Amino acid sequence: SKVNPDSRFVELEKQLEVNPDNIELRTNLALEYYSVRKMDKAISHLLIVIGMDSTNTVALFNLGNLFYDTEQNQKAVKYYEKALVQDTLNFNARCDLATCYLRQGMTEKTIRVLKKNILMNPYHAQSYYNISLAYKAAGRINESESAMIKYKEITAFQLTK
Repeated sequence: SKVNPDSRFVELEKQLEVNPDNIELRTNLALEYYSVRKMDKAISHLLIVIGMDSTNTVALFNLGNLFYDTEQNQKAVKYYEKALVQDTLNFNARCDLATCYLRQGMTEKTIRVLKKNILMNPYHAQSYYNISLAYKAAGRINESESAMIKYKEITAFQLTK
């Protein structure tokens, strides 16, 4: 017999009814919803988590991701910025934040944020890829090509590990 794929949601929802203030449980449920692209449910649960703990980095980062994935860039920026206050070493959040800026036409701000990411973590390949796109958008072709070469070098090295 096949297991109903929604049964895990039903079980987590039941547990949450018994213990509605359990942040870990609510976060896990939100991430389960996110994993199957039920964005509205994931967002609503993570917003409840933020209401209970405004510094919860998992919820802040994942709200940023959810809004990023649905191209709600201004909302994504808000949550990525809050996540970075709590965890300054979240290179993926900073990289995605920069992408949101680029999507909004803020090319120079994108470049500044990605330069900071690269300075803090010179092996964050996605930052080089994204800064290459930002340089290209700014008409800075030589810098764009240099960043893309660096991206390819890092990813080639990472693949050989």
